[in-house]
Amino acid sequence: EFGKITESNIYYEKSIKINPKLYIAKYELSNNLILLKKDITRVISILKELVFHFKYIPEMWKKLGNAYYIDKNYFAANKCYAKNAILRNDKKLGKLFLEKAKKYQKTNEQKNDLIYIEKKLGEIDE
Repeated sequence: EFGKITESNIYYEKSIKINPKLYIAKYELSNNLILLKKDITRVISILKELVFHFKYIPEMWKKLGNAYYIDKNYFAANKCYAKNAILRNDKKLGKLFLEKAKKYQKTNEQKNDLIYIEKKLGEIDE
């Protein structure tokens, strides 16, 4: 709350070592590391774990998208942003990120991911 991000990370790390299921500490740590643009590979790993447990919370997808964006993985970032939009029932924004993700799509697996997202977007009422 006082902007002492680096100092607070020490306590988040200690908390996580004591109890690896302190997801709020993991979330706050990952958020701080995103703000500092440090340890992004670790942030992605943490957020993927959080998304696994909390996949219906839009903010988790947004944070994961932010981490991927910093990591210059624009396909994954836009895919996460689209999932965030789907959970918020924002069809227009979801389509925008879907189209952006398509520009970075390279594999059949990625193509299939986008087909699934497009299907989910089609299920949202306008």
